[in-house]
Amino acid sequence: MGRKPQVYNPTQKSEFRRMTVEVALQRVIAAQSHGWRWGKHCKTHNERAAWINCMKLYDYTIIQLNRTLHGLDKINASCTNSDIQIWLSTALTNLETCRISANDLNVTDFILPH
Repeated sequence: MGRKPQVYNPTQKSEFRRMTVEVALQRVIAAQSHGWRWGKHCKTHNERAAWINCMKLYDYTIIQLNRTLHGLDKINASCTNSDIQIWLSTALTNLETCRISANDLNVTDFILPH
């Protein structure tokens, strides 16, 4: 039985901002989880290099997105719209950097989630 996709229906800009960061965080966590499953199967230098690179990027991205979410809390409210935009862009760039790195090392089937 398949899972039904969760429906997001933000009614305020602040909800939309939080939602976008949460979705980005979920995507990076899913990519990291995929990476952890494949890490023990690294057989070549290129596979290991791509795996290490991607895992570092995922870790860094998760830390930054969590900080961004923390900065969205009403108590902390330290993130501006520009901060959020920067970290969402950085998350996307880091995922793309992982993909390009794996492609350059010719290990895309090994490291990237399908």
